Amino acid sequence: MTENLRETAGVSHKPVLLVADENEQLCKSLNIALQQAGFDVWLASSACEALEIYRHHREWIDLFLVDLCLSGGQFGIEMLEALQQISSDVRCCFMTDRPAGRLERELYRRGAVAVFQKPLCIDKLSRALWRLASQRTRKACPAA
Repeated sequence: MTENLRETAGVSHKPVLLVADENEQLCKSLNIALQQAGFDVWLASSACEALEIYRHHREWIDLFLVDLCLSGGQFGIEMLEALQQISSDVRCCFMTDRPAGRLERELYRRGAVAVFQKPLCIDKLSRALWRLASQRTRKACPAA
């Protein structure tokens, strides 16, 4: 299935996805499921950790998947702005359990590439992430 998704998306490398969520169990589950879907997954458990990883490795990160309420209330927009200060071409997706509305529209207006509703459907999520990864061009990540 992974090869089919890669071929369908037209991606020649294994996309790197940075996932940031304070929920350790969700991070572990996403890590396993998204690796099985063919992604190289990096995890962060806080906004500070996520920003630090992105600051130092942004050229290798294809997509950033972050919880909308990583550190409370309106933090999603603040996180997006902080990422955009590091790199104007950041490809940031959000996860939320809030109903779609004004905040979601504002995230898109400010440059978010996707907003996914929790609970997440891994099949839909991985297909959407593969599609988004195909829209970014970069060199393959060197072996660690």
